[in-house]
Amino acid sequence: VIEMDGGSASKGPSNRWGKRENEFFFSRKNNLHGMRRQIQKLLEQQQSNGDNSGVFVHALGAAIPAAINFGLSISNASQGEYGLSARTASVTAMDDETPNQDSGSGNGAGSQIRRREVSAIHLHIYRSV
Repeated sequence: VIEMDGGSASKGPSNRWGKRENEFFFSRKNNLHGMRRQIQKLLEQQQSNGDNSGVFVHALGAAIPAAINFGLSISNASQGEYGLSARTASVTAMDDETPNQDSGSGNGAGSQIRRREVSAIHLHIYRSV
């Protein structure tokens, strides 16, 4: 929730992606070392099961450059063992704006939802060998 003049807003993407075992949602606040271990562990499990579906890393907005660097670092460190593909998109984010009753602004009609488009990237990290 973000406090603003005249109210507050909670920001976030619409619930468009379901969380599956092989999906990771990247933000600038992620523990990169922990996420890297989880991804490598999952890729190793997939190899032992004969599954080559790989993992997907999703990022929005300002987290996109860091997510790209993260994916490239995994791919480069593997010396060709892991491949990386990327797909860009725009997703709809919904901001729930609630008027602040104490400020005297707003008519007390409740919250309003504001929709906006946000850039997104979907990285696919997979075993290429």
